[in-house]
Amino acid sequence: MISMVKKAFNDHRGVSLVEILVVVAIIAIAGGLVTFGISFASSRNAEKCAKIIDSQLSSFITMSMSKSGTWTMTIDNSTNQIEVVSTSGDLETVIMQEKVAITYEAGSIDFTGCTRITIVVDRASGKVKQLIREDGISTYTFQDDELPAVITIKVINSSGSKKADIVLVTATGKHYISY
Repeated sequence: MISMVKKAFNDHRGVSLVEILVVVAIIAIAGGLVTFGISFASSRNAEKCAKIIDSQLSSFITMSMSKSGTWTMTIDNSTNQIEVVSTSGDLETVIMQEKVAITYEAGSIDFTGCTRITIVVDRASGKVKQLIREDGISTYTFQDDELPAVITIKVINSSGSKKADIVLVTATGKHYISY
Protein backbone atom coordinates (compact mmCIF):
# COMPACT_ATOMS: atom_id res chain seq x y z
CA MET A 1 0.00 0.00 0.00
CA ILE A 2 2.79 2.44 0.92
CA SER A 3 4.61 1.59 -2.27
CA MET A 4 1.55 2.57 -4.35
CA VAL A 5 1.33 5.97 -2.63
CA LYS A 6 5.05 6.57 -3.15
CA LYS A 7 4.68 5.59 -6.81
CA ALA A 8 1.79 8.05 -7.27
CA PHE A 9 3.81 10.91 -5.78
CA ASN A 10 6.86 10.08 -7.83
CA ASP A 11 4.93 10.09 -11.12
CA HIS A 12 5.87 13.48 -12.68
CA ARG A 13 3.98 13.24 -15.98
CA GLY A 14 1.94 16.49 -15.57
CA VAL A 15 -0.72 17.57 -18.08
CA SER A 16 -0.43 17.73 -21.82
CA LEU A 17 -0.71 20.84 -23.97
CA VAL A 18 -3.95 19.52 -25.49
CA GLU A 19 -5.57 19.21 -22.05
CA ILE A 20 -4.60 22.80 -21.19
CA LEU A 21 -6.00 24.07 -24.51
CA VAL A 22 -9.30 22.22 -23.94
CA VAL A 23 -9.69 23.79 -20.47
CA VAL A 24 -8.87 27.28 -21.81
CA ALA A 25 -11.38 26.84 -24.65
CA ILE A 26 -14.13 25.77 -22.23
CA ILE A 27 -13.45 28.79 -19.99
CA ALA A 28 -13.47 31.15 -22.99
CA ILE A 29 -16.80 29.78 -24.25
CA ALA A 30 -18.37 30.03 -20.79
CA GLY A 31 -17.11 33.61 -20.38
CA GLY A 32 -18.48 34.57 -23.79
CA LEU A 33 -21.90 33.17 -22.95
CA VAL A 34 -22.03 35.07 -19.66
CA THR A 35 -20.98 38.33 -21.35
CA PHE A 36 -23.57 37.87 -24.11
CA GLY A 37 -26.29 37.13 -21.55
CA ILE A 38 -25.50 40.25 -19.52
CA SER A 39 -25.39 42.56 -22.56
CA PHE A 40 -28.61 41.06 -23.92
CA ALA A 41 -30.38 41.63 -20.60
CA SER A 42 -29.22 45.24 -20.32
CA SER A 43 -30.19 46.05 -23.91
CA ARG A 44 -33.75 45.02 -23.10
CA ASN A 45 -34.02 48.00 -20.71
CA ALA A 46 -34.04 50.53 -23.56
CA GLU A 47 -36.57 48.51 -25.55
CA LYS A 48 -38.85 48.04 -22.55
CA CYS A 49 -38.72 51.74 -21.64
CA ALA A 50 -39.43 52.77 -25.25
CA LYS A 51 -42.46 50.47 -25.34
CA ILE A 52 -43.75 52.00 -22.09
CA ILE A 53 -43.39 55.54 -23.46
CA ASP A 54 -45.04 54.56 -26.75
CA SER A 55 -47.92 52.86 -24.94
CA GLN A 56 -48.43 55.84 -22.63
CA LEU A 57 -48.36 58.17 -25.63
CA SER A 58 -51.13 56.12 -27.28
CA SER A 59 -53.23 56.16 -24.10
CA PHE A 60 -52.64 59.88 -23.65
CA ILE A 61 -53.75 60.77 -27.18
CA THR A 62 -56.82 58.51 -26.88
CA MET A 63 -57.81 60.07 -23.53
CA SER A 64 -57.22 63.58 -24.87
CA MET A 65 -59.57 62.94 -27.77
CA SER A 66 -62.24 60.99 -25.91
CA LYS A 67 -62.49 62.50 -22.43
CA SER A 68 -63.40 66.03 -21.42
CA GLY A 69 -60.86 68.59 -20.32
CA THR A 70 -57.34 69.31 -21.40
CA TRP A 71 -54.81 66.52 -20.95
CA THR A 72 -51.03 66.86 -20.73
CA MET A 73 -48.29 64.25 -20.85
CA THR A 74 -44.98 65.03 -19.15
CA ILE A 75 -41.85 62.94 -19.64
CA ASP A 76 -39.27 63.71 -16.98
CA ASN A 77 -35.77 62.36 -17.68
CA SER A 78 -34.41 63.31 -14.25
CA THR A 79 -36.82 60.92 -12.48
CA ASN A 80 -37.61 58.63 -15.46
CA GLN A 81 -41.30 59.28 -14.91
CA ILE A 82 -44.28 59.85 -17.15
CA GLU A 83 -47.26 61.82 -15.87
CA VAL A 84 -50.56 62.08 -17.70
CA VAL A 85 -52.75 64.76 -16.11
CA SER A 86 -56.15 66.24 -16.93
CA THR A 87 -57.57 69.62 -15.94
CA SER A 88 -60.20 67.76 -13.90
CA GLY A 89 -57.45 66.34 -11.67
CA ASP A 90 -57.09 62.83 -13.09
CA LEU A 91 -53.48 61.71 -12.76
CA GLU A 92 -51.60 58.67 -13.97
CA THR A 93 -47.90 58.26 -13.17
CA VAL A 94 -45.61 55.60 -14.63
CA ILE A 95 -42.06 55.07 -13.38
CA MET A 96 -39.68 53.62 -15.96
CA GLN A 97 -36.39 51.72 -15.74
CA GLU A 98 -33.63 53.51 -13.86
CA LYS A 99 -30.99 51.91 -16.05
CA VAL A 100 -31.78 54.10 -19.06
CA ALA A 101 -31.12 57.68 -20.10
CA ILE A 102 -33.80 59.69 -21.87
CA THR A 103 -33.01 62.63 -24.15
CA TYR A 104 -35.05 64.68 -26.61
CA GLU A 105 -34.55 65.99 -30.14
CA ALA A 106 -36.82 68.19 -32.22
CA GLY A 107 -35.44 69.52 -35.48
CA SER A 108 -33.20 72.54 -34.93
CA ILE A 109 -34.49 73.19 -31.39
CA ASP A 110 -31.77 72.86 -28.75
CA PHE A 111 -32.78 70.36 -26.07
CA THR A 112 -29.40 70.31 -24.32
CA GLY A 113 -30.01 70.23 -20.57
CA CYS A 114 -33.73 69.66 -21.01
CA THR A 115 -35.07 67.71 -18.03
CA ARG A 116 -38.69 67.36 -19.05
CA ILE A 117 -41.07 67.91 -21.90
CA THR A 118 -44.82 68.33 -21.70
CA ILE A 119 -47.04 67.56 -24.67
CA VAL A 120 -50.57 68.83 -25.27
CA VAL A 121 -52.61 67.47 -28.19
CA ASP A 122 -55.61 68.86 -30.03
CA ARG A 123 -58.85 67.25 -28.86
CA ALA A 124 -60.37 67.10 -32.34
CA SER A 125 -57.46 65.80 -34.41
CA GLY A 126 -54.92 64.30 -31.98
CA LYS A 127 -52.12 66.42 -33.41
CA VAL A 128 -49.63 68.06 -31.09
CA LYS A 129 -50.70 71.65 -30.42
CA GLN A 130 -48.21 72.57 -27.70
CA LEU A 131 -44.76 71.43 -26.56
CA ILE A 132 -43.31 72.73 -23.30
CA ARG A 133 -39.57 72.38 -22.76
CA GLU A 134 -38.15 72.69 -19.23
CA ASP A 135 -34.52 72.61 -18.15
CA GLY A 136 -34.83 73.30 -14.43
CA ILE A 137 -34.07 77.00 -14.89
CA SER A 138 -36.41 78.13 -17.63
CA THR A 139 -39.52 76.97 -19.45
CA TYR A 140 -40.28 77.56 -23.10
CA THR A 141 -43.60 76.82 -24.80
CA PHE A 142 -43.80 76.04 -28.52
CA GLN A 143 -47.22 76.70 -30.09
CA ASP A 144 -48.76 75.44 -33.35
CA ASP A 145 -46.63 77.38 -35.85
CA GLU A 146 -43.38 77.01 -33.86
CA LEU A 147 -43.63 73.24 -33.40
CA PRO A 148 -41.01 71.06 -35.06
CA ALA A 149 -42.27 68.52 -37.58
CA VAL A 150 -41.00 65.62 -35.48
CA ILE A 151 -40.20 65.15 -31.78
CA THR A 152 -37.80 62.29 -31.02
CA ILE A 153 -37.58 60.81 -27.54
CA LYS A 154 -34.32 58.86 -27.29
CA VAL A 155 -33.92 56.02 -24.80
CA ILE A 156 -30.40 54.67 -24.26
CA ASN A 157 -29.44 51.79 -21.95
CA SER A 158 -26.84 52.34 -19.23
CA SER A 159 -23.96 50.94 -21.29
CA GLY A 160 -24.87 53.13 -24.27
CA SER A 161 -24.82 50.17 -26.64
CA LYS A 162 -28.56 49.91 -27.25
CA LYS A 163 -31.02 52.65 -27.98
CA ALA A 164 -34.58 53.08 -29.11
CA ASP A 165 -36.24 56.21 -30.43
CA ILE A 166 -39.90 57.12 -30.09
CA VAL A 167 -40.73 59.37 -33.02
CA LEU A 168 -43.80 61.62 -32.69
CA VAL A 169 -45.06 63.40 -35.81
CA THR A 170 -46.54 66.65 -34.52
CA ALA A 171 -48.87 67.35 -37.46
CA THR A 172 -50.76 64.06 -37.03
CA GLY A 173 -50.03 62.78 -33.52
CA LYS A 174 -48.83 59.49 -35.02
CA HIS A 175 -45.85 57.88 -33.33
CA TYR A 176 -43.64 54.82 -33.67
CA ILE A 177 -40.58 53.18 -32.17
CA SER A 178 -37.35 53.09 -34.16
CA TYR A 179 -34.53 50.75 -33.07
